[in-house]
Amino acid sequence: MLDHWDDLVADFLRFYRIGPGCPLQMEDLDGPTLFALAHRVSAYGGVMSARLADQQHAPASMGEVCRLPSDRAVLAGELGDLFEVSHA
Repeated sequence: MLDHWDDLVADFLRFYRIGPGCPLQMEDLDGPTLFALAHRVSAYGGVMSARLADQQHAPASMGEVCRLPSDRAVLAGELGDLFEVSHA
């Protein structure tokens, strides 16, 4: 996702009205909300949807997919600099 941050920002602005010139900025979202919206944005036909379609049609030799377990420790280690991990 971070490789396409500007594209994600553009889609958030278009589909959610979150971003430059809007009352709500992406930085105003908590981590779970940001990731929930980011996960869904590719379904709306924007830039992220086009990137996903390109990746699905790309040859397998283009790169490897790194899959990480989604437990708290791994996410905090990999993404902890992007958002605060709390113990709810």
